[in-house]
Amino acid sequence: MTERKRTTTSQLPDEVRFIRLGKKAKWAGTAISKNELHGGWRYIPAELIKKKDQKACRKVIEKELRAKKVYPTASGFKGAVTGTLNELFTLIDRPDRYLWVTIFRGYLYWCTARRKIIINPNINNYDAGYIWVPCDRPWTNLDLKRRPLILANLPGTVGAVAGFQGVIGKPRYSEEIMRVINGEPAPAVEDYKKAQSQLKRAISELIPMLHWKDFELLVDLLFNRAGWVRVSSVGTEETVDMEIEHPENKEHAFVQVKAAADQKTLNKYIAEYRQLRHDRMFFVCHSPRSELSTDEAGVIIWDRSFVADLVVRRGLAEWVAQRIG
Repeated sequence: MTERKRTTTSQLPDEVRFIRLGKKAKWAGTAISKNELHGGWRYIPAELIKKKDQKACRKVIEKELRAKKVYPTASGFKGAVTGTLNELFTLIDRPDRYLWVTIFRGYLYWCTARRKIIINPNINNYDAGYIWVPCDRPWTNLDLKRRPLILANLPGTVGAVAGFQGVIGKPRYSEEIMRVINGEPAPAVEDYKKAQSQLKRAISELIPMLHWKDFELLVDLLFNRAGWVRVSSVGTEETVDMEIEHPENKEHAFVQVKAAADQKTLNKYIAEYRQLRHDRMFFVCHSPRSELSTDEAGVIIWDRSFVADLVVRRGLAEWVAQRIG
C-alpha cells in the first residue's frame, strides 16, 4: 500500500506536544477556562525562567532532584535532570511551535500557544500552575469540523496519550492526533470503504445469476440475520411467498420474492397484502421489468442494490459467490 501524505488547510503547527495540567489534571479546569497552558517547577526562580537560562535552570533542577534521592544511579539521575529540563524548555521556549493536547474529563482537548510566559503571582496558589503560557487558539474539545473529541470514540492510538507518564512530551502517534483534530478519515478506513463499495458492485452483478431457489434462500437468510423467523412458506418457480415474524416486537410480515416483476405484479400483491392483515409487506425483486414504486403504508421494496448492500453488511457475500462459482 502506498503511504499517503497528510494534507490539511487548518494552518496548525506540524508538531504535537502533550501536557499534563497538574497531577491528576488538578490545574486542567483552571487552565482550560483561562485558555492557558499551566506548568509546575515552583522551585525554579521566576527570573531564571523568564531569562530562559538553561545552565542556571539545570543547576536548580539538579539540586532539587538530588534532594529527593530517588535516583540511585548516576545515569538515572542525569537522565532525569535532562528530561525535566527538556520538559520545562518545551513549554517556555517558543511554545507556539506546537499543537498542544491534554486529556480532561473524557475528552481530548487541544490548543496552540503564544510566545509569552506569565509567572503565577501567588506562588502558594496550588489550584493553578506556576508557569502560565497564554493560548493563541483557545482550548477546545471539538475537531475542526465541530465534532466532539470524546476519548472513548477516538482510535486507541490517540487515546494512548492518556497513559503518558511524563509532564510534557511528544506523543507516539502524533500524526493520528493531527488527523483526528483535522477531522480527516483514516487512510485505512478509506481503503475499507472503497473495497466494500467494490464488493457491493460485484455482489449486485452476481445476484441475478442465482437460481430462484437460492435467491429465495438468500432472502430468508437476510431476514433471519435481522431477527425475523420464517413461519410459513409456499413456493413455485414463478412465485414465492413467505410469512415471517419478529419474536421481539411480534410483527408479522408478508414477503414476496421475485426474480422479475413489473408494476402490475407489485400492485397485485399489494392488494393481497391489504386482505392479509400483516404489519408489513416486503417485495423483493432483483430484475424488475420496469421501475417499481408505491405509496402504500407498510409496503417495502427491496431492489438489487439494496439486497447487495444487506448481503455485504450481514456477512453473506461468500455464500452468494459460492452459489455461483
